[in-house]
Amino acid sequence: MSAPDITRVGDTVDRLGEGPVWDHETQCLFWVDSLAGILRRLHPASGARHDVTVPAPIGSFTLTTRGDAILCVLTAIVDVDAVWHVKEVEPRLAA
Repeated sequence: MSAPDITRVGDTVDRLGEGPVWDHETQCLFWVDSLAGILRRLHPASGARHDVTVPAPIGSFTLTTRGDAILCVLTAIVDVDAVWHVKEVEPRLAA
């Protein structure tokens, strides 16, 4: 069995980078640095990268059909809209 062809994308140094998700609609790769509380978006064709910082740590995230990202963090549920504005959806949850 041959070794897989792995290519590094971007130049970030994440504390715990995980959860890569490809969005076919935007042609972007999303992932989180869970421990640092950063959601990252990379558009490989242009090389453009956008980061948004939210309360850490990020436990999980998903993309919506509206182009938003919903993140579950330690004490809240956070909505990051398509233009990267952060809005807390659920008030502080009991930790």
